[in-house]
Amino acid sequence: MLKIIKFGGGCFQDANSMDLVLNIILQTQGKRVVVVSALKGITDLLAEAIRKILAEKAEVSSYINEIKDVHLSFTSGYPPGTIIFINSKGKREGIKSVACNQEIGLLLLEGPGVGYKPGVIAEIGEILATEKVNIYSILTSQTCLNFILHQQDLSRAYLALAKLKPRIISHLRCDNKMALVGVVGEGLRVEKGIFARVFSAISQVGVSVELVSAGASEVACYFLVKREYLRQVVAAIHREFFP
Repeated sequence: MLKIIKFGGGCFQDANSMDLVLNIILQTQGKRVVVVSALKGITDLLAEAIRKILAEKAEVSSYINEIKDVHLSFTSGYPPGTIIFINSKGKREGIKSVACNQEIGLLLLEGPGVGYKPGVIAEIGEILATEKVNIYSILTSQTCLNFILHQQDLSRAYLALAKLKPRIISHLRCDNKMALVGVVGEGLRVEKGIFARVFSAISQVGVSVELVSAGASEVACYFLVKREYLRQVVAAIHREFFP
């Protein structure tokens, strides 16, 4: 069952309250949608800004700086992150944003010809559909199928597909310590050197990329890394494209 969790502005009073909200989200089991309001006081600040700016009694820049300061105050006590400004001077060709998902599981099926034998992926898809497992993506080779799933579906999918041994697959294993990172922007498939910069930045922080999916979308490239390295990877991409 899908759970919707709504946090009002009163839940975001300071940096400590962010930890409380995060703990509630993490302790909520199952699939969930999180809806958050603006930080405490921001809505009133915006309303005041609109009134005074329309009355020509205030400058836009003063309110922008005040709103920025409120948000930055919430980062107190957290490791350094990346602040992206509209006037950043870095080369941002291609990459416009970086997204990530920490609730990822990887299911790997190995067997002779599983990647090209007719009907194999269809049979696996039917089994997973019966178990109500949603497949985020499939990456294939001649002897291996890699299924990217939601972390909470991983064990159920593993048990369901184990019955295919040894008729179709010879080895089945899973990894629930993955994170998915996506780089998004127009023209990624044709812009020369974009992927080289992304993966060079990641290699410079000593992180290995587990799987890559590129080319299916003109505006996005996705790849998997170990969850423990997610913060380093995102920060490295930010440094490269949003210095």
